[in-house]
Amino acid sequence: MYLSVLGERNGDEWLKQQRSFCKQVGLMRGKVHKKRKAAVQSAMNEIEDRLSNEFVDSEIKYSLVDDHPTLYVDYTFIKFPLGFIRQKKKFGSCEYLGGLIRAHLNK
Repeated sequence: MYLSVLGERNGDEWLKQQRSFCKQVGLMRGKVHKKRKAAVQSAMNEIEDRLSNEFVDSEIKYSLVDDHPTLYVDYTFIKFPLGFIRQKKKFGSCEYLGGLIRAHLNK
């Protein structure tokens, strides 16, 4: 919408260049998203391994489910908000997540 208004002011050639630029940015954004998602999942796998070693008698999964960080403990899902990934002291902490698991298992 806004590009169309600016296109009227700046001409068809300008509008064509801007649309092409926006398309390239969109493609690059998608690549960054995939790389970021892979890096986040790798970190979560590492934490999952450590938690699984600590809680040997429980089934532990720590992964992205629909882009939401999710902790699975013995048939129970704990779904965190998207912003949880930015909370390094919690998201990347075996101690914090282990505390949640202990609290869940001691119910």
